[in-house]
Amino acid sequence: VQWKRVAEVKATPSFTEPHVYYWGDVFQDKILGNPRAEWVDAAKTAKDLGLKYSFNDDSLAPARPLMFIQTAVTRQTDDGRELNPDQKISIEDAIKGVTLYPA
Repeated sequence: VQWKRVAEVKATPSFTEPHVYYWGDVFQDKILGNPRAEWVDAAKTAKDLGLKYSFNDDSLAPARPLMFIQTAVTRQTDDGRELNPDQKISIEDAIKGVTLYPA
């Protein structure tokens, strides 16, 4: 993602947070590899650039807003591995991603 350009146009990215939980291991081990997999759902980068962001579900996973928050805070996959812990955000910032910012 061209984050500088995203910030310039003040885009509001929406992240499919279940990607990290359900498919993070597969992205890392089989599909994208490192370092590309580490950029999946990079809410911390968006936050650091001052962007408003939201979390979504792509209908391939259950709509579970509390799980979106948990995953954004822990960056844990379903196997318990962390996918790029540098992209963790605070609970408060994760709550904004499912409440205030999408509103």
